[in-house]
Amino acid sequence: MSAIFLVAVILSLACVGGRFLAARPLAYPVALSMTGYKADAGYDPKILFQITNRTASEVRFQYHYDATNTSGLTSGGAGVYDLQAHGAGRLFMVAQGGTNGWRVCYVFSASRLRSQWQQQIDSWISRAGLHPVFAAWERAYPQRTNVWTTP
Repeated sequence: MSAIFLVAVILSLACVGGRFLAARPLAYPVALSMTGYKADAGYDPKILFQITNRTASEVRFQYHYDATNTSGLTSGGAGVYDLQAHGAGRLFMVAQGGTNGWRVCYVFSASRLRSQWQQQIDSWISRAGLHPVFAAWERAYPQRTNVWTTP
């Protein structure tokens, strides 16, 4: 009887362990992609990028970019963008008119607030004089880098 129970426990643990080992890592919460160019008459052309929030909560997107072209010209910028749940936004880089061969490097990170229910539980617990269960109010994701080259 105990040998059968022991075998059942070992098989159960093996199945649970296999499930966690086979699980895919979660996708990064924000997607950044180059969507094209925009050239208005009388203005320098812009290289357009789209950012998309893949989560069901608001995400703060922080970025900076550096760009150089084949002639040695440089451009750069930085900013913060708050994206609503499943929202999308546009970023652009102004390229000097008559230039080409741009290499654009975006370095970005994302963070999001903890869920409302987690914040509420921590609020109730702190009123009771206890330490919060969910230590950080914000979840930060690792930094990412995307590089594009234009013709």
